[in-house]
Amino acid sequence: MLEKTKQKTKQKNVCTRNKGITLIALVITIIVLLILAGVSIYTILGDNGVVNKANEAKQADEISNIEDAVNDKVITSFSSTGEINKSKLLNKLNEIPGVSELPEDDSYSFPLLFKVNEYYAKVDELGNVEVSIEKPQMPVYASEDTSYVGYYADLDGNASNGPEGIIYADLAHDNSGEWHYSYNNFSYKKENAKLKKYTVGEDVAGGFGSYSAPVIKAVDGIDGTDRFYVMALEDLVSINGNSYYYWYYNGKDKMNDYATTTYTEFGKGKVNTNNMLSKYNSTSYGDRYTSDLWGSEELKSNVNEGWFVPSKDEWSAFGYMVENIVGNESYSLYYSDFGLGVYYWSSSQYDSSNAWFANFDGGYMNYKYVTDYDEVIRLSTTF
Repeated sequence: MLEKTKQKTKQKNVCTRNKGITLIALVITIIVLLILAGVSIYTILGDNGVVNKANEAKQADEISNIEDAVNDKVITSFSSTGEINKSKLLNKLNEIPGVSELPEDDSYSFPLLFKVNEYYAKVDELGNVEVSIEKPQMPVYASEDTSYVGYYADLDGNASNGPEGIIYADLAHDNSGEWHYSYNNFSYKKENAKLKKYTVGEDVAGGFGSYSAPVIKAVDGIDGTDRFYVMALEDLVSINGNSYYYWYYNGKDKMNDYATTTYTEFGKGKVNTNNMLSKYNSTSYGDRYTSDLWGSEELKSNVNEGWFVPSKDEWSAFGYMVENIVGNESYSLYYSDFGLGVYYWSSSQYDSSNAWFANFDGGYMNYKYVTDYDEVIRLSTTF
């Protein structure tokens, strides 16, 4: 009897264990199935899933088709002068199925933004086409109705390097003035030729002391005349650390042709610089001398990149800008607050022995012997 009872108990334990194993297997199977289902769903609906891949491929195909359609219309809209005929382009674009948000007439400006179905299309004045599902950020272009004197200039187009200079003249406008005294006057006329195109940055920059202002940048690929005169933000320093220069040490009393070699007027700095480099190289006014301005290798290197020593009136225009725009018309401002030294040579001769210089101690132009040695150099350029 006892033996039979033990046998029944053993059979019961085996049965219970078998049931236990079956439940564990079932739970594991369910978990595995859930994992497989999740993987399958992610494979189909995830960010890199089949559905998204298919939608991306469809979108890319639609964008490509729209780009082709818009390009075809742009190509046939160029005039014989190589510029886009705005009226013709507008008519051509209206032929594209699903096009919307086009301007009503040809008074629009580039880049032209419109829609084709749910996509945004952008055409610039060079005929470049961009199509995207998201509305693109449109650049802010510099208007010729606005003066940008006092703005910073990004000359190399690399915003990460910061601006290289500050604008002190805008040739989209006539301008004149005087820097404290009547003999420090300047004037320039509006440039009638087609000007380059520029964008105005949304962020402000610094570099001219603590002064902050937006940055102007030229649009690549668009021909035109330079609109702005720009002053460098730093003085020219020689490779050996020298900051001071003679104008032309051995030229004193020998510059008898000064009236036809250099000029005081605005816009003559580049001509003056090239003429004086030629004179110096040919020792027309005497032998070369250590620390002469025109013998500086750093100057020559920068001249090859388009920089020049400003003329008398260009310095006056710059001083006027600092005092009336950057310095808020304060006669008592400290020019050193903007990183300026005391005396700066101009490229303009005064007579056979003297040259003009900018005095940022008192705020005016004056002249000194070309043998004087307490002047530094700051260069200007156009862009």
